[in-house]
Amino acid sequence: PISDGWLFENSTPYLVATKKIQKDDPKIKELAQSLVKGKETEYEAIVAIMDWVGDNIIYDKSLRLPVDAVSVLENGKAKCTGYSNFSMALLRSVGIPAREWIGYLPPQSKWTARKGDGVLHAWVEAFYPDAGWVLYDPQITHHFLDPYHILLQISGEGMNAIKAKWDTGEIE
Repeated sequence: PISDGWLFENSTPYLVATKKIQKDDPKIKELAQSLVKGKETEYEAIVAIMDWVGDNIIYDKSLRLPVDAVSVLENGKAKCTGYSNFSMALLRSVGIPAREWIGYLPPQSKWTARKGDGVLHAWVEAFYPDAGWVLYDPQITHHFLDPYHILLQISGEGMNAIKAKWDTGEIE
């Protein structure tokens, strides 16, 4: 849905396939195309994908299943990184840049598994040409993030890179 002319230089790395984000797999591409068919805007396409992932993938309580996108599709189950990889594969396969945020959900969050324990968590950011990067958590909330999602790292960008972006005002 996004034409190449709209992509900012820093979003194009988030369109590529990786070992765990198999955007070019035929099953991933077929599902993604079916989900965005007839959608006219990036928002409609992203919502369709996030809704499908959130409604059709079951949380893997065993935490033993593989977390790559193809395995998530085949198993129908995932932990947070699997949700992220699968969502990013679907988004990237239809030309929507997507990247993963790694963070922390503190004990106060209603999303933590046990009372008193904080947990590491992963969620997704999708790129809109008119709005920039927008956060989604298809495992927990579909279309918003509560204030308990605390960023630690963005798709391979360590804390020093994040601090530099914070200091320059690139992220808030």
